Amino acid sequence: MDIEDRIRRLEAKEAIRKLRYEYASTVDTHNWDRFITLFTEDATIEFPQQNVEQTPFIGRDEIESFGRLMDELLTFSAHMMHNPLIDVDGDEASGIWYVAVPEVTPDGPVLIQGRYEDQYRCTSDGWKFDSTEIYYDYRVSPDEGWDLNAVEEWRGRDRP
Repeated sequence: MDIEDRIRRLEAKEAIRKLRYEYASTVDTHNWDRFITLFTEDATIEFPQQNVEQTPFIGRDEIESFGRLMDELLTFSAHMMHNPLIDVDGDEASGIWYVAVPEVTPDGPVLIQGRYEDQYRCTSDGWKFDSTEIYYDYRVSPDEGWDLNAVEEWRGRDRP
């Protein structure tokens, strides 16, 4: 691989990092107009462990409805993205990101630790999400306490 290829890969990885951070910021601020622009026209969002009416959300129209659903489910969230593993292959890429999220929901506060598994595509408008899925390692209430029992109870549930 020559230096130009290495620079292109590094620039792609940095653009993908920015894209994931923008995802977190737009969800936390409920900026759904900006949020939908982060996705390709035929992108998918899937939350296999969430109790939502519909999953996956396919295409920008359904992704916009995902945003409206999040308005109902999240009073507050603060996504903290970390430990990205990004692989770039030309105009496509994949990534795994770990995430910690304190949230306030209609049922009360929760602490979440999990991971996003993403596919990206470089378009004429730059890098976009082609798909994203989230998997929880745990989701616990601070009222119950964050301890191994709560985490093990969560991990004992059926999950992918």
